[in-house]
Amino acid sequence: MWVDQDGYTHITGEMVNDTDVQGAQIVLRGTLFDGAGNVIAIKDAPTCPPDTQPHHETAFDIRFDNPGIAGAAAFDVRPVSGRALDALLPAADVVVLEQNAIRFQGVPRFPA
Repeated sequence: MWVDQDGYTHITGEMVNDTDVQGAQIVLRGTLFDGAGNVIAIKDAPTCPPDTQPHHETAFDIRFDNPGIAGAAAFDVRPVSGRALDALLPAADVVVLEQNAIRFQGVPRFPA
């Protein structure tokens, strides 16, 4: 759990599919708690990518909608929706270059 430069709270991590089933359209629910265990914010977000092979990991970044959430002392992340597929999807061919999640507001412009 961390706060970005604009004041938005994020929960980032990896979800592990420890089953023999292909998962698709996975959505996680992040919940923030204060020091007394009271819920102070809830947000649903997809994993990235939203599909996961059996016995693989997929990353997530749950960014809460309101900046400046105060008093978050703990968090919880749980899957809330998705579907199982009968057949495996082809390999995603994803390479992790860094361990920082970066959110783009649009396609970044690259010099020609």
